[in-house]
Amino acid sequence: DRLALPVVVYVHGGGWTGGDPQLQARDQYHTLALDGWVSLGIRYPFTPDVTVEEQIDVVRDAVRWAHTELASYGVEPSAVVLAGGSAGGHLAAMATLTAARDDERVAACVGMYGVYDMANRNRTRAHWAKIRNEVMLSAVDEQPERYRAVSPIDRVHPDTPPFLILHGTHDTLVPVGEGEQFVEVLRAAGRPVDYVPVYGAQHAFDALSGITSRTAAAAIRDWLGATVRRQAPTA
Repeated sequence: DRLALPVVVYVHGGGWTGGDPQLQARDQYHTLALDGWVSLGIRYPFTPDVTVEEQIDVVRDAVRWAHTELASYGVEPSAVVLAGGSAGGHLAAMATLTAARDDERVAACVGMYGVYDMANRNRTRAHWAKIRNEVMLSAVDEQPERYRAVSPIDRVHPDTPPFLILHGTHDTLVPVGEGEQFVEVLRAAGRPVDYVPVYGAQHAFDALSGITSRTAAAAIRDWLGATVRRQAPTA
């Protein structure tokens, strides 16, 4: 018999060039599992060996797999959502916003301390040579359209599903303004979004288990419960 359960596909951080799903978001995995969720921590290839567009494709592939293949493991997804932190927050948001098929679409997306404007047009963070040299392999003025194409703030559309954005107020790598500007764009477009500033938190506040990580995980659980599970079909 198959169990009808909601599924979260988690995309780890690591600056697009590294990272490990087993070393991040452990409190989130455990909290959601105890609440009846199936958590999939996926792996993806890293830049510069692949393009960031190919990374986004891999995340969409993972969503398709969750929709179509989990049944063979005894799970009938009642809903599929995406979540991610840092570079993973960017990739999760992009996969959510660029879904073109039913089996690529998600019911919601959770972004934690993510990058939402690859071109950094509003100067929400310091200049990163890494994005030019290891991720995009070009400068903004050389490929402005490509930078916009992979920036979530430019891909919001009328069918954008609900977003939950969490960002540490003391994040020195990706300052909180990065998350705030994405929230503003979603709200301006009339799309459903909730914003949780994590007061006093640095970047990757969920990397190690602690009160901040557990509180954030509980906030994600409660938001998903209110936003997704009450709308999910029953078995």
